[in-house]
Amino acid sequence: SATLGPPRVNSVSVSPDSLIVSISPPFPPEPGDFLQYLVSFWENTTSPTEKKLIESETLFKIGNLKESTLYCFTIQVQLEIYSGHLEGQQRAPECHRTALS
Repeated sequence: SATLGPPRVNSVSVSPDSLIVSISPPFPPEPGDFLQYLVSFWENTTSPTEKKLIESETLFKIGNLKESTLYCFTIQVQLEIYSGHLEGQQRAPECHRTALS
């Protein structure tokens, strides 16, 4: 079966309390495809707590963050198909520091 690669991260804009992430799917969706993006993020500390979001848009916000703090995230695609869903490969984590207010 075809492997679903990870989505591409086009840009990340930082503010004091959020990261705005723009991504592209790993393939051009077919009509009727229902793609979701599973986003995991965590504060880059010695004992990080991972939080998860499910997004359907290619531009989304990771919010309620602390200012001037390093956060990491990883994303994978979930494709809904008639028999269930396929999960794609997870992107390598990337980390961004929120802005200072």
